[in-house]
Amino acid sequence: MLWNHQQKVNVGDIPVVWFTGRRLPMVHPAITILDESDVQENTPRQLILTKGDNCQFDDSFFYPVGQSYVHREEIIGLVRGHVPYIGRLSLLLNENPALYPAVATLIAVGLAG
Repeated sequence: MLWNHQQKVNVGDIPVVWFTGRRLPMVHPAITILDESDVQENTPRQLILTKGDNCQFDDSFFYPVGQSYVHREEIIGLVRGHVPYIGRLSLLLNENPALYPAVATLIAVGLAG
């Protein structure tokens, strides 16, 4: 579940980052936040550094070439809740589209319950 009504990202928040041209988003906690001013627009701007929980190094290696931080406008939302293992189902369906009818039937039966 995502929330995107918060203007500022805080350390510990989990942003969902979707870089232009990438097929899938990246969902990792923010570990460093830098506030700087955008001189051209005279507005504050946040630069966010993320890092996966099971990784020794930050995520800057995964950012677009020449980019060391995530920009706030690249964040489509902040994680505010989750359903365990639902991501695995999504990956399974992406790899095996023929399973869509079976999964849809299981969901429908479960909801009708």
